[in-house]
Amino acid sequence: MIRNTYLIELSNLGKILSSIGNKLISSQTILKCIAYDNKNALSQSDVSINEKVDLIGGGSKPQEQQRIFKVPFNDNIIEGARTELRFFLPVFKPNNQYLSDITVTFQLIIHNSLWELSGNNIRAFILIEELLKNFNGYDIDSVGELYLDGSIRIVTWSKNYSGYELIFKGKTK
Repeated sequence: MIRNTYLIELSNLGKILSSIGNKLISSQTILKCIAYDNKNALSQSDVSINEKVDLIGGGSKPQEQQRIFKVPFNDNIIEGARTELRFFLPVFKPNNQYLSDITVTFQLIIHNSLWELSGNNIRAFILIEELLKNFNGYDIDSVGELYLDGSIRIVTWSKNYSGYELIFKGKTK
């Protein structure tokens, strides 16, 4: 449903994903939960700029180091015990070169051995809390605000990985 005459241009879809990615890598809690594969992930030192580059696939070994992706889960990609965060635009309905609404999906993919953190914390719930804190009501580069759309659902990605999927809808101003 069009809320007003301000529409999202199709040419801005890549910018929307970049804006979300920039917001993700500004959260040390999210980064620690993804970067550190141990129970003490939250008490580790902050993730450095170089480590952030590795996590988004810009390092020297992107196939081994990348853990934040702009594409949906594919079980042929993951190897070894790790945590991944994926975000993408699963569906959009263009009206010529414009969109009035947008959907963003976040997927948390966590190796079954990495769910528990120290202090009775659960890695998935810490990540969900941070995603909600950072993205529910988040204005995407003045394009519109994201809002959680419905329930957060658990997903069994493979025999070794499970996690959650969060779907946000964008509402134009």
